[in-house]
Amino acid sequence: MAKRIEQLVRANILRLMTHFPGQEQHAEHQQNTKLDANESPYNKPFNRFPDASETLIKEKMAKLKGTDPENILITNGEAAAIDTIFRCFAEPQADNIVSIRPTADFYKSCALLNDVEFREVDLDNRFDITAERILARCDDRTKIILLCSPNNPTGNLLDANETERILQQFEGIVVIDESFADFTLARKFRHEVKRHANLVVLNSMNYAWACAAINTAIVIASSEIIEVLRLAKTGGTNTFMQEKILEMLNKPFEVETWIKNLLIEKERMTDAIRLLSPCQRIFHSDANFILAQFKDADSLHAYLIGKNIAVSNQSHAFNCENCLRITVGSKSENTELISALRQFNQ
Repeated sequence: MAKRIEQLVRANILRLMTHFPGQEQHAEHQQNTKLDANESPYNKPFNRFPDASETLIKEKMAKLKGTDPENILITNGEAAAIDTIFRCFAEPQADNIVSIRPTADFYKSCALLNDVEFREVDLDNRFDITAERILARCDDRTKIILLCSPNNPTGNLLDANETERILQQFEGIVVIDESFADFTLARKFRHEVKRHANLVVLNSMNYAWACAAINTAIVIASSEIIEVLRLAKTGGTNTFMQEKILEMLNKPFEVETWIKNLLIEKERMTDAIRLLSPCQRIFHSDANFILAQFKDADSLHAYLIGKNIAVSNQSHAFNCENCLRITVGSKSENTELISALRQFNQ
């Protein structure tokens, strides 16, 4: 049974909530005469601050994500979302966060930035979890469990049943980063936020929605958690980002086509790379990238750089020795990569 939000949130954030109870953010487009923000009347439309309420985005996003606008927060990227969550719920030099290894590097960076202990639980040889091992790493100062599914750099979905057990048994906040979940039809935990008061889910516009340049993340949680995060969030999306996000949210069918094409290309790349003599293994992926193990990843990585082909060397990551993470690109980009790999002598 999860604790009440008031029992989990940091004392300084509670004071912030008390200081600004029910603070409203009015949508900028709803005011005809706006004389409250010290803006200039000249140089339209650049003279106005962005719509801090992001009302239109949240309404459209809610329909696409199968939730309600009050359950959504927009941030400038996943790192900003994670940082805000840590700042709200983890006390520096006192609390700790439990996560998995390997996973995205920026989680640990955000913990270090917030001076919070970051505890890692090694994934098994299938890159998966058990609730027992995750919960065994927790103590009475563990405020957050952080999971990424599909995971980065491994690409696989974590066991949904084990994740459900964690949600049921952990008293603190459970964050599930589903930034790559649009590439799979499997169960999405974003649909569970009204069933689990302690659940926070991250989505992203960067990958399936092809908007990495604007670097936008979507936080989905109970309205109580969203209100806490909203008060603590620093910096909102600017006007031009909001316009681009709204433009993209009107293209869901085009995005579906992109996803289908990428999944077809992923299968083609996987089949081709698996046949190459330097390739030792390709791990199952539910994302828009594959993790492949080679005889000598460092040499292969340097060779590809020399061919002006960039892939991610993950050999430093736990249990990813000699592994390269390869993003699925366009058909021509993927063909160029495969051609270069076939010419590599190892």
